[in-house]
Amino acid sequence: MTLISAFVDVAGRISRATDGVVVRINRSGSEWHHFWDEGKAVVEKLQREFPRAGWQFLRPAMQARLECFAECHARLVAEVVRRVERPRVLNQHGLGIVELATVFDSDIQGEENLHLFQSIWENEHPSFDRFLRARWQYALGTKSVRLSTEEKEPCLLLADYLAGIVHTYRGSLPRPSKITAQELRSSVAALEATGRLIECDMRSQLRYPEFMATSPLRGLLWPDASP
Repeated sequence: MTLISAFVDVAGRISRATDGVVVRINRSGSEWHHFWDEGKAVVEKLQREFPRAGWQFLRPAMQARLECFAECHARLVAEVVRRVERPRVLNQHGLGIVELATVFDSDIQGEENLHLFQSIWENEHPSFDRFLRARWQYALGTKSVRLSTEEKEPCLLLADYLAGIVHTYRGSLPRPSKITAQELRSSVAALEATGRLIECDMRSQLRYPEFMATSPLRGLLWPDASP
């Protein structure tokens, strides 16, 4: 049994009780190049104005990762909520209680980016909770948030394998020589057969003014922009 067929066997068993989301972002065309150039200009200007501050998190690559993560997280939680029966335990407002026990891969480059990721989770999670309350009458809570390694949490590897298989099959990544085209097709077919594989394409119109719409730095970066 090859590595990929072994993965699909395990993933197929697990996916009967779980959902997987694969997000793609189009990195070709003028819109992506404009976003990349715009991001580099933003970071360079901030570094000139405030050389002692760290602006790595505003680099285009990091912003794209964060956008993809937000899209993936929202779709995954929404799909889980859609599938489960309405909880029998309700809060004082009559809303169904949904608690998340989350485990993230700690392989995030740099201590600064690690803290940024945790901060974004804490700040953005309440807004998603408000959406669920309005749309599905659920109250979303966080039971636990952990950062771990693939050695300690082997299931984290499933996300890497899942993304690798789907992105390779769709042509976003080159196919490894040890994996045949037939194995790849069979693997994706097995995953699709579970009905729990969700694929989505990110919008390519990523714009820095939108990211920083409420930032006090907006006036410095775009002095002629409307408030």
